[in-house]
Amino acid sequence: MIFHSQILRTGRAARRAGCQAFSLIEIMIAIVVTSVVFSALHYGISTGYVLVQASREQLRANQICLSRMEGIRLCNWDTQLFSSDIVPTTFVDYYYPVGLGYQTNGVVYYGTLSFSNVSMSPSYAANMKLATVTVTWTNSGQGKATAHTERMQTYVARYGIQSYVYTH
Repeated sequence: MIFHSQILRTGRAARRAGCQAFSLIEIMIAIVVTSVVFSALHYGISTGYVLVQASREQLRANQICLSRMEGIRLCNWDTQLFSSDIVPTTFVDYYYPVGLGYQTNGVVYYGTLSFSNVSMSPSYAANMKLATVTVTWTNSGQGKATAHTERMQTYVARYGIQSYVYTH
C-alpha cells in the first residue's frame, strides 16, 4: 500500500533530480561564452607574438643603422670615408630568428649609405658631410608581406673623432 507521504516524496525527488541537470539552452549559452573567451585569448596571444616579432625586426634595423653610423664616424676622411671598398654604399644584413633554424637567412635587410653636402657657412661646408643610412626589409606577419624602412642621419666632419682614433 502506498501512502500519501511516499507519493509526495517521490514527486519531490523527481523534481529535485530534474533540477540537477542543465537544460539545452544553458549548455548552448555556456558553449558560446566559452568559445568567445577562447577566441579572444587566441587572438590576443597571436597578436602579441606578431608585435614582439615586429619589435625585434625594428630593433635589428636600428642596430644595423647605428653600427654603420659608428663605423663611418671612425673612418679617415681623406683615405677611407669616401672609398667604396672600405665604406660600401650598399649592403645586405640579416636577422636570424631562433625558431627558423639553419634553412633560411631569416629577415633580409637591404641598406644604402649616402653622403650629401651640408648647407652651412661656406668656410666649413667643405669639411662636413651629412651621412644617411637607410635600411629596408620586408616581413610576412600574419600572412601578408609588409615593407618597412628605417633611416638615420649624422654629420661627419673632417676633423672629427677619427683624428683621435687613427693617426695620419
